[in-house]
Amino acid sequence: MDQETKKIVEDNKEKLDRIDERVEKIHKKLMWHSIVGYIKAVLILGPIIIGIIYLSPMVKKYFKILEPVFQALHLSPENNNSGILNINKVFNKEELDIESICNIELREEVIKQVCE
Repeated sequence: MDQETKKIVEDNKEKLDRIDERVEKIHKKLMWHSIVGYIKAVLILGPIIIGIIYLSPMVKKYFKILEPVFQALHLSPENNNSGILNINKVFNKEELDIESICNIELREEVIKQVCE
């Protein structure tokens, strides 16, 4: 080979070595980014999953304790699908006028129905 070709080959070899170094650095960074991504996912999802597993019996226990309150307010899923106080179950439809709400006896009856 002549001198000029040898020089070009040397330059190409040096450039390829620098490119290999850069590619190796990029590969290491990408590998560490993926490892850190998995660690982040575990750190975020791990406590959530553990919380669901360990807290669900406690939450069920509190719902069992509060079930009579929900039933008294007609908020239990069995009684009401909307999740709000169902006035139609407390009052009859013909009793919904203003005069009947002002009736003391009717108010006492409603209080008995809701509180017992």
